[in-house]
Amino acid sequence: MQPLLVAALGLLLVSLRVETGGFDATPDPLGWALVVLAVARLPRGLPHRTAVLALAALAGTTSLALVLPGTTSRLAADPALAWAASLPALAATGTLLHSLTTASRDAGDPAAAGWLGSLRTLTVAVAVLPAVVLGAGVGALAGPTAGLAQLAAIGTVAVLLVYAGRPWARRGAAPGRTTPV
Repeated sequence: MQPLLVAALGLLLVSLRVETGGFDATPDPLGWALVVLAVARLPRGLPHRTAVLALAALAGTTSLALVLPGTTSRLAADPALAWAASLPALAATGTLLHSLTTASRDAGDPAAAGWLGSLRTLTVAVAVLPAVVLGAGVGALAGPTAGLAQLAAIGTVAVLLVYAGRPWARRGAAPGRTTPV
């Protein structure tokens, strides 16, 4: 299976929240395990591969604590704590997108680099905007920030699915410039 398909599935599990009896039926730790597996299957020369693996593992470890009953209600009660708990996931996703942006640009695939780079920038904005909303008290940005977070999550899954078959995203790909599929 193509690594970016697995990563997209993992990030989809992370971004979905289906509660049954107080538990999330789409467990984030499983999603992060799929992302780690996918990144491990990407080409060994992928830029920042080790950092992506470490951050995805950190996000998965953090998400383990968030699976416990009552944790989500405590996070909902303190928006600053919820934002802090989301930072490892945003860092992992942003670094993955940065890595893939670099790989696609190096492979001569400017369209992919453009989309991946735009999502990277959006992910960084989603990580930083809550500091403005919470720290500076600009509550009017809370709704748009939540909307941008959803757009970043959906966009990332969609773009990973679209570019999963590109040569630069498969382990057997030769290094250097390749023609997009």
